Amino acid sequence: MSNQKTLLTPADFSAWQKMNAASIRGREAENQRAVDDAVIRWVMPAIQSGMGLAEAGDIAVRGFSYGTRNGIYFNKAAVRRALKSIGWQLKRDRAGDAEE
Repeated sequence: MSNQKTLLTPADFSAWQKMNAASIRGREAENQRAVDDAVIRWVMPAIQSGMGLAEAGDIAVRGFSYGTRNGIYFNKAAVRRALKSIGWQLKRDRAGDAEE
């Protein structure tokens, strides 16, 4: 009797990914909604204290506590998506607006 476990292949992963695509997308969307909530809750008091959205967003990107908390994965891309959804722009995009 062999105790050797079956090794997974890239093809196995691809098949698993296709079978679970809808579930994966749903979890990704739910995660983004949770990140959106956390970012908005961080930005609102910053704006109430006198910061503009640009400054508050820049500080959030630099100082946000990235990683996984309470089952939510916080990464820079998700934080930036959340900020962009409320009107924040990258510095380079704002610089282009100022020149026009």
